[in-house]
Amino acid sequence: MSKLEVFEIPEGNIDVKRMYLPVEMELVCPKCGEKLVDDFDEQYLSYPDINSPETRGVYCDNCESELQYEVKLQVSVEADLSSIRLEGE
Repeated sequence: MSKLEVFEIPEGNIDVKRMYLPVEMELVCPKCGEKLVDDFDEQYLSYPDINSPETRGVYCDNCESELQYEVKLQVSVEADLSSIRLEGE
């Protein structure tokens, strides 16, 4: 029996309206070179789907450009089966 089991979830919907994540994507504006940050803790994913591309938008104040890029939420579950024990032990 394997000590570590990993399950990849290929697709599906996570039944939440807003998913806040402690993730900041650092981007560079292709027009002016300004460094930008897309903060997923402030700008949440709305009704996220697993393994389905979602278009994100970021605004560059420096050159007043709307930028778009794609993100994909991937989910995995890891279980350490070598840690199995009776409750209370």
